[in-house]
Amino acid sequence: MDRRQPCGFSRADLCVVVLALAVLGGLLVMSLARVRDGDGGYYRVACINNQKEITLAMTLYATSKGKMPSSLSYYVDNDGKYTLGWVEGLMSQLGRPDLAAGTMSPSVLRANPPDIALIVCPSDYKKVGATNAPLSYVVNGGSFKHWHDDGSFDCLDHGAWPCETNTSGATGTTTVEYLAKHAKGTKYTIALGENLDARSYIPSSPRADYEMSLLWDPSAPLKFNEDAGRGKLDNAHARPSSNHPGGAVIAFCDGHVEFISDAIDYKVYATLMATSSLAGKISNKLGPPSELDGFFVWPLDPSMIPTK
Repeated sequence: MDRRQPCGFSRADLCVVVLALAVLGGLLVMSLARVRDGDGGYYRVACINNQKEITLAMTLYATSKGKMPSSLSYYVDNDGKYTLGWVEGLMSQLGRPDLAAGTMSPSVLRANPPDIALIVCPSDYKKVGATNAPLSYVVNGGSFKHWHDDGSFDCLDHGAWPCETNTSGATGTTTVEYLAKHAKGTKYTIALGENLDARSYIPSSPRADYEMSLLWDPSAPLKFNEDAGRGKLDNAHARPSSNHPGGAVIAFCDGHVEFISDAIDYKVYATLMATSSLAGKISNKLGPPSELDGFFVWPLDPSMIPTK
């Protein structure tokens, strides 16, 4: 009689197979994570493409209006007076003319604001659905020093995107031609970038520049990604930060987009942010030196800008 045992897995064999599958599954997850957001990963590439489209929208606005769009602005209709963030002011150029002020009242938009995929980095997926009108990208607002104690606004210390929420202080406008002619030119002037502490494309108050803008704060310099993602809405934290390993995606006013390393020196970052004050330092024709001049690095060597 044939007394051979039937073939099959023992418990030990099954444990080995389960362990092997678990290890392989972990390796697959790690591999997919690297594909998503490693060097040249999906998240980073998608973020770069988003910022290219936004920069194009900025250029279309500047060309048609004769001035750069605003980081914050006023809008008045029959329902009241509203502070608009840069997204609301650029809706038509971003491909959502149906949401533009004048077509849709800001009060109606605020009642049910839609998610707009273009302004949310895929690496910030947790914001979608959890944040009202989620936003990943903020624009170059210059130094936080532009607000004065009396609430007025000093455009000469501002960044590439002027702030027009205080009409008594908004004494000038910024144009692409100005940025190209003065200071470092558009190639070395930041247009916009990521910030993990950005929340919503609908600003919470007329003075909420740090919600809509990248700023640089000479009194509290914080590097890229330093202490980021904690929801701190203040000037010191309104700087580039991201979920991408090792840096953040930054768009420049000439339209090119770079992944800037965390290793960038804060003064180099300030120099890339500056417009009028730095122009005055370089040309010596735009008035007296600014109190901010000491925070700039000039001449600026491209090798000072660490990219990945």
